[in-house]
Amino acid sequence: MSQAEKLALLEKLQGEDGAQMGKGLQMRQERAEELKEPAAQEELAETLQVLDIDRTTAVAQSVAVPMVDRTMWQPDGIQGLDVSSHQEDPETGTSVNWQDEWKHGARFVYVKTTEALSYKNPYFSKQHAGATGVGMVRGAYHFAIPNVSSGRAQANYMVDNGGGWSADGKTLPPLLDIEWNPYLELGNACYNMSPSQIVAWIKDFSATIKARTGRLPAIYTAASWWKDCTGSSTAFKGYPLHVANYPSPGYTLAKPALPAGWTDWEIWQYSPSGPYAGDSNVWHGTMAELRDFAANRTVTYNHSSLTASPGDMDRDGRPDLVTRLPDGNLWFYPGNGAGGYGAAVRIGGGWQVFNALVGAGTYDGDAYPDLLARHSDGALWFYAGTGKASFKAGVRVGASGWNVFADLIGAGDLNGDGRRDLLGRKADGTVYFYPGLGTGRTGTRVAAATGWQVYDSLAGVQDFNGDGAPDLVARKPDGSLWLLAGTGKPAAPGSLFGAPRRIGASGWQAFDRLLGVMDNNRDGKNDLLGIYPDGRLAFYAGTQMRDWSGMKPRVAVGGSGWAGFTLVLAPGDFNGDSKADLIGRKTDGTLWFAAGNGKGGHAAPVRIGRGWNIYTALVGVGDYNADGKNDLLARQSDGTLWFYAGTGSVTSSQEGYRARVKVGNSGWNQFSSLLGAGDVDGNGRQDLVALRPDGSAWLYSGQGNGRPGTRSQIGGGWNAYRQVVAAGDYDGDRRADLLGGKADGTLWMRSGTGSTAAGMFAAEKRIGSSGWQQYNRLLGPGDFNNDGKVDLLATKADGSMYFYAGTRFTNSGLAARAAAGRL
Repeated sequence: MSQAEKLALLEKLQGEDGAQMGKGLQMRQERAEELKEPAAQEELAETLQVLDIDRTTAVAQSVAVPMVDRTMWQPDGIQGLDVSSHQEDPETGTSVNWQDEWKHGARFVYVKTTEALSYKNPYFSKQHAGATGVGMVRGAYHFAIPNVSSGRAQANYMVDNGGGWSADGKTLPPLLDIEWNPYLELGNACYNMSPSQIVAWIKDFSATIKARTGRLPAIYTAASWWKDCTGSSTAFKGYPLHVANYPSPGYTLAKPALPAGWTDWEIWQYSPSGPYAGDSNVWHGTMAELRDFAANRTVTYNHSSLTASPGDMDRDGRPDLVTRLPDGNLWFYPGNGAGGYGAAVRIGGGWQVFNALVGAGTYDGDAYPDLLARHSDGALWFYAGTGKASFKAGVRVGASGWNVFADLIGAGDLNGDGRRDLLGRKADGTVYFYPGLGTGRTGTRVAAATGWQVYDSLAGVQDFNGDGAPDLVARKPDGSLWLLAGTGKPAAPGSLFGAPRRIGASGWQAFDRLLGVMDNNRDGKNDLLGIYPDGRLAFYAGTQMRDWSGMKPRVAVGGSGWAGFTLVLAPGDFNGDSKADLIGRKTDGTLWFAAGNGKGGHAAPVRIGRGWNIYTALVGVGDYNADGKNDLLARQSDGTLWFYAGTGSVTSSQEGYRARVKVGNSGWNQFSSLLGAGDVDGNGRQDLVALRPDGSAWLYSGQGNGRPGTRSQIGGGWNAYRQVVAAGDYDGDRRADLLGGKADGTLWMRSGTGSTAAGMFAAEKRIGSSGWQQYNRLLGPGDFNNDGKVDLLATKADGSMYFYAGTRFTNSGLAARAAAGRL
């Protein structure tokens, strides 16, 4: 159709009311249902005939996305609505009751003014005046039909018909409603326009609004439409966002899904059917911030909740949390002593005036945990705890000026004087120390550190490493976590904290905030809480930098590709690149090499041999002939033992090993396991440990020539283990260790002693959690992530592989995370 034909058809389709914000998709669906009826088809044919439009050019139906049932739920915040002529019915006298909407909490509204170039809301003036009369902040919106005229033309049409703006603090910026095409006959959901055409149209509209009113428009849209029809454009990330996102029936949403380019939202349309007339919306901030937004005054919005950990507020021996929600209500979350929190109890209102909360501990020295709060005007307030999960009336303890700090941290008694202290970090990375006076007030500040701008989050974690001095945990933008161990020394530049020490794995940027929560699982060690942007909590139990498991949480490092291997071994660095590798044999007898990547994973296997199905065991024995390259031992089905000297090179023409040499006569079939255990006896040569089905263990001392030496029995009872694996120097004491998995799923370490009298291995020590029976093989030794510590690999029957990074029993100071609820 031509533009003129589209405009003519649009006027007929618009009728008296035109489209309604948020109803584009619904209107498409309803029209699709109507056109299934012969009468509707006849009516459309007549319309097209009158307009002299070829029936075939009216775009065929497109498949619509199913609509979601709506609920009457509303999120916390300043409530509002949007209306159009759809909310007016002269025949029945139905109209928007503005007093009633105000009574039920609505404080702002967007009123439809225009659509395309062919529709003006006949009730715009009435609705706009009604909202103004009750005191609402109000604005106008335009429903875009971009395939019938230019963005410039529609912007001018909007402004000329009531869609302007003024900086009076009562008028919201002009709103562009760009969403699903509501008119099935005018094209697909994207108006038969390409993403680049849609983006260009929005830019044209926006530039004209800015030129006419002095302000960019806000954009109303939905994430899914934006993705499909703009190609996830990020060109408008600086524009105010009015986003549509409805929860499924019976559910709520913590926050809306955002279109590409935006990281936050101003207004959220959360329901098309109540609790307010028209569509229901919520403003992302306070009422004062809404007026600032309307006036286009620069304001720093305090959109997120604030959470602090003051200590044991209700005197039950468990540390608690307080959270300030965006609506200003303050809530108490009692700690449950198991890392989580009980049901929240509201303990105050009006706290939206504060932009920071600090759990200050017993800041006034009376044994009840207290709270510090920074007002939006920069003043510091002290709230004394009562010991009954509440606070006394606030007292101003600091004049304006505290807004200079990007972070305020209740860090504990940093200088060892028995009183709780406060740290403030500026955006330039300068840190100031405020000694506590034990009265609820701060002493004279001292510059304590510089360069801390490298961290994007800081948390006071009390004594995290068990040395008696309070510490901090700091996160860098790359997601790494660092411990700043307190020294307990008087404050002076560089003296309060030791050198940063990296702790934890990567990925900590997933959390919106980190919070030291003291000992919330009652194990005598201080813990850490991660708060996700959606309010979920992740609890990390502190270990005081000592790890009973000897390993970090597992990481999947392979798909199901290891299912086809009957034997897998870890020979160490087999190709000379200083990374630990794997070798596996398939059922067809082919031998495969998987090069380590130094990160716990491996490259795709490459074939390095055939005919290996004659062997019943393959063993990585390290540098068994003392030539600087790692070697293999293989036990043939007839019980003979064969040595394959490694070459240190695996290429397309080199298999990585020399021709085999027989190094043991028949008889090796008596052993259920052969282990390349490292230098067990401390003579500087690689040894072999062999286990019999009766549980006896035998040491074959290495000779450094590729052949096993004379054997000696070194113990019994090894049949208690379902599987035993060589672990190298797993605990960092420079002796070779073994790990054993039992049938009940427990994992045990037998630390090497180097002493024949002690049986070469110490008594078993349980490590790791339970559940190890899920693995069909354990693989070691090898430093698979190149961090200087021996690691462990495990495979399941389905062929998936998991990597456990060794810690030498000193770790990140954190046990594996656990879900701890939601704020």
